[in-house]
Amino acid sequence: MEVLLADGTRLPADVVVVGVGVRPETALAETAGLDVADGVVVDEHLRTGDPRIHAIGDCARFPDPAGTGSLRLESVQNATDQGKYVAAFLMGADAPGYTAVPWFWTDQYAAKLQIAGLTTGHDRCETDGDPASGRFSVRCYQGGKLLGVESVNR
Repeated sequence: MEVLLADGTRLPADVVVVGVGVRPETALAETAGLDVADGVVVDEHLRTGDPRIHAIGDCARFPDPAGTGSLRLESVQNATDQGKYVAAFLMGADAPGYTAVPWFWTDQYAAKLQIAGLTTGHDRCETDGDPASGRFSVRCYQGGKLLGVESVNR
């Protein structure tokens, strides 16, 4: 197998991974005069600069609970969790800021991939199970802190 680059270069490859993302639709927020930066900017309660307007899901750029800046997550679970959080907040729940652990999953043919947490910046990994068997998990740490777990068919 090989990969053909736009300039005509051919690179040999055993495996090719393609990451596809989306651009958040922010036109309505921009028209409303809200802050936009690769998503609609919200605070820890998912409120925009206008406290009467919340944004959730793929378009919301919210403070990272780990304190590393802000992030925007493209996942159904994130949109569901944020929707539940905002509903409770609007109903008067005395809740701290949004802190749900990101969780992702996908089925790719016979493989089920599940990820809990965000593993960017890890400095150590530990594997449970046998990758050759197609059933394993990888725990990712930064220092002594568990950042997340990535699992295939487990």
